[in-house]
Amino acid sequence: MLLTIGMMVKNEGKHLEECLEALSLIREALDSELIIIDTGSDDNTVEIAKKFTENVYFHEWNEHFSEMRNKVISYSKGDWYFSLDGDEIVSNPETIINFFKSGKYKKYKTAFVTQKNYTDEKNENFTKILVPRLFENDEDFHFEGAVHNQPQFKKPIYGLSTVLDHYGYISSDKELMEKKFQRTATILKRELEKDPENIYYWYQLSRSYAMHGDNVEALDAILKAYNIMKDKNKNSKLKNYMNIYTQLAKIYMRNNRYGKAEEISKEALNIRKGYIDLNYYLAGARLNLNKNEKSLDSFKKYIKLVENYEHTESKKDIRVDDETISSIEIAYKYVLILANNLNKDQQYAIKKGFLIEKEKHLVEILTPFIEICLNNKEYLSLKTFFEKKVSHISHLKYKFIQILESKRMTLDTDEEKELSEVLSNLKDDVDYFLLNRIRLRLLREEKFDLSSNIFDNIDFNKKPNYFGDMIYYLLINNNLNDEDKFEILTSISEKNINGFIEFLNKKYDNLKDVLLIFINNNIEMKDIAKIRIKKMFGRYLIALTDITKDTNYIIDKYLEVGTRYITRVYNKEIIEDELIYELKSKEEAFLLYIYKAFAVKDNNLKAYIKYLRKAIDIYPLMKKVVETLLLEVKEEQDKVNEELEAEKDKFKANIEELINQGKLNEAENLIEEYQNIFKSDDEIYSMLGVIEIIKENFERARSILDRGLRKTGNNFDLLFNLGYSYEQLNEYQKANETYLKAKEIAKLEEQKNEIEESLARIKKYDNKDNDRSDEINKFIYNNKLKKPKIFKKIENGNITEDDIIKNWDDDYPLVSINCIAYNHENFIKDSLNSFLMQKTSFPFEIIVHDDASKDNTAEIIKEYEERFPNIIKGIYQEENIYSKNQKPFRITNSMSNGKYIALCDGDDFWLDQNKLKKQIGFLEKNNDYALSGLDAVIIDSKYNIIKNSKLDNKFKRNYSKEEMRNNNGYSLTMNMVFRNILDKLPQEYDLVQNEDRFLFSLLGNYGKYKFHKNIIPSVYMVHNKSVWSSQNLEKKSISEMNTWFQLYKYYKRKDKLKISNNYWKTFVNAVLKINKRFY
Repeated sequence: MLLTIGMMVKNEGKHLEECLEALSLIREALDSELIIIDTGSDDNTVEIAKKFTENVYFHEWNEHFSEMRNKVISYSKGDWYFSLDGDEIVSNPETIINFFKSGKYKKYKTAFVTQKNYTDEKNENFTKILVPRLFENDEDFHFEGAVHNQPQFKKPIYGLSTVLDHYGYISSDKELMEKKFQRTATILKRELEKDPENIYYWYQLSRSYAMHGDNVEALDAILKAYNIMKDKNKNSKLKNYMNIYTQLAKIYMRNNRYGKAEEISKEALNIRKGYIDLNYYLAGARLNLNKNEKSLDSFKKYIKLVENYEHTESKKDIRVDDETISSIEIAYKYVLILANNLNKDQQYAIKKGFLIEKEKHLVEILTPFIEICLNNKEYLSLKTFFEKKVSHISHLKYKFIQILESKRMTLDTDEEKELSEVLSNLKDDVDYFLLNRIRLRLLREEKFDLSSNIFDNIDFNKKPNYFGDMIYYLLINNNLNDEDKFEILTSISEKNINGFIEFLNKKYDNLKDVLLIFINNNIEMKDIAKIRIKKMFGRYLIALTDITKDTNYIIDKYLEVGTRYITRVYNKEIIEDELIYELKSKEEAFLLYIYKAFAVKDNNLKAYIKYLRKAIDIYPLMKKVVETLLLEVKEEQDKVNEELEAEKDKFKANIEELINQGKLNEAENLIEEYQNIFKSDDEIYSMLGVIEIIKENFERARSILDRGLRKTGNNFDLLFNLGYSYEQLNEYQKANETYLKAKEIAKLEEQKNEIEESLARIKKYDNKDNDRSDEINKFIYNNKLKKPKIFKKIENGNITEDDIIKNWDDDYPLVSINCIAYNHENFIKDSLNSFLMQKTSFPFEIIVHDDASKDNTAEIIKEYEERFPNIIKGIYQEENIYSKNQKPFRITNSMSNGKYIALCDGDDFWLDQNKLKKQIGFLEKNNDYALSGLDAVIIDSKYNIIKNSKLDNKFKRNYSKEEMRNNNGYSLTMNMVFRNILDKLPQEYDLVQNEDRFLFSLLGNYGKYKFHKNIIPSVYMVHNKSVWSSQNLEKKSISEMNTWFQLYKYYKRKDKLKISNNYWKTFVNAVLKINKRFY
């Protein structure tokens, strides 16, 4: 018999039938047999096997792979032996048939095939490795090794082009991966106990840990293999261990140790070049180290190797599994990004961009690809890329055009013409193709030969602002009559027209003239939609025009059309009763007041001016319109102003009298009457503030006085009363600052004396360690927490990375903020905002770890990382590691470059902008302290206050090292700031849920704990997605019990018996308490 196909199987029902079907051609063409040994399947494996062969045997699994494979060989009769697994499928069986039919097999002892290992269900990601699978079946042939068994083959060797599709390591199959890990790791550990210097077993153990996601353990194992390899071998023999180098580089990358990954990759490639994975890891390490030019060169070398894979050293090396061969598109992506940033190798990058097929990578390369093409005037490449790669995917098509439009504004006229000419031949987007045809005519100043019919199928309400070019073409096209133009314009919403005009204003210098010609047409204005358009264009003209006597007609035209619009749209009751909140916009309220002003102008100048002031108050954007109208009646206005000022003074005197008499409600009513007639000024704000102070509503007083200062500018009474409000709110630092501002503008001796008395009164509170816990109240209104206003500024982009960094006195971070996030999409912005708002003179970094969130948490972090690239570093897990007893803090801790580490989870946040400054300031001056913390307020997911203080009073104090080690105290995780001294966290740490308790005890070995009462409490969020707060009391008690037990084990292992005995007692008491309470 020529060939035996031998298999050892267990629970291979998923792929076995396909595997055996693929062997049919071989079995039919060659004199062969199929031998299958089952080692204990409990699925339908045996049933499937018996459909294909009678040679099915059972042998009980003995945890030794080679012994079981040798049993299969013992049944064989063939001259050659083909070893195959039940999850491998021969994709091209004709290659094996030809090997035997041609007689080529007679010249060789062994044949190698390529194993293609798929790692995901979609078969998008895979690795490749050469493996010996066909052997001359002589009496010496056998397998060795308890796990990852190795065939003892002979030379000469032939390389077949046969490919085995292997499905045994699909990482998305959690159950399968866990079973394989437990089985393999157990055998490897057992064998290493027998042979602790076995490099191959340490290597395989590292691979097993890595597949299981245990990257720290994987690193420990491969480092053992590497060190043994270096000890036992001379430099000349190291080239035989490229698998060790490759695995070490990979695991360094997984542990974010990029410097080490670069170092080991370079060391390996100096020994032997031509290894795909090593070049990929070298490129990735350099990318993360910001060595961008070197990273680009390494990616290019990697790409060249993959594209010439059959001739590479790694292809020939049977010890090396080319794991990154399916990452070629990632390399193309980074080539584009780096080539764009470096302005280097851009033609090469364009070519590689066309090779990308996966949608997720196409999305990421759109911006660099477009920028490179525009930079190199490769407009045809842009068009081709659009048609071939994105036009058939709607969201990609939209994004491509959106990016292109944002970039083309930088082109000069000739470049615009060239680009528009290319895009005017675009067939995959009719509207965009038409837009570029129109642009080309505009740029060439060609005749307007396109009729209004071209716009019939275009819904401008769904078009982005850059379609404003069509609107411009419409307005200047003399071949179209005004009725046709109005028909199109009236179908567009005001919001969209605003966008188009905003776009056109940036692009066309003559926009004002174009609008003016259109607004002056004599078309009859019976249709309210036409009136609306003329009103809008009039408003734009006012905004675009420097108003002079010669241009007043623009104002007249706008007001004429605008007031006509108001009277046509709204009924008499709304207009007469001035029901401005029934109107759609502030502009309409403005026009209503203008209409009312015109109605009384000839008979009541005072009322006319009053309405004009109401108009400007409601819509300040039309200030120059009102000023123009007021100039017309200046002399009469001066007289009216004198009367108004006298009336104001009378009002204020009456209000002041009522306040002095304690008639506060009457005073408030009179102020309200004043505000209905006049605009509030500094005196009114001050009176309102005084009323609230008398009522002891100091927070309300602070708000009113602060608003008054913002509206009217610095005023002594406002500042003095605001300082007093801060004083009563125990915000002494702010009180001091406000009093000092009042002192600067005090003119009267009496005022200066009042300030000095106030400053002396609060001097006793000017203590750096003053209790600020009550200051949480300024963030609470109606029992709800109000976020700091600065959060909104950060979210809206009003505070940039440069605004933060400019205050730093160094480049290297002093503090590393560690933030762990999981399904925190509703809270993560608050956390990041509270970090970014910190006022420090020292640099800090923010390391955010997303543990494979199922919501949009990762996307939010990426958005912030893009905006603050030099501050925020995101870590994005593809699988949740916390559920595997792996602590994200291990990763963030290892990446922390700061002298200090600050903790805060992604669903908690800080309130005090000086939190870090104070905590770090204290630790810098007090070397005997290792940790500092503070209190927190508890809220729910709707920001309702649950409790004003999370810490009981007994925990609001400093602690000694001994108290910390024994957990006779407590510190909240979100407020922990400690010295970066925990280089290697103990193994027991991974087994606890109460990480704060464990860290508190560990840090007690290095120093004392400082409780800060001079920092505003932070915010602790309770919600149903919280890992801790969502648990019931029983689970929390069990978790705490386990923490005491793990601390007992840790200190016992460290021979600190006194502490371990204390934890043992605490653990036993916890067990008894749980049994009594829950069982």
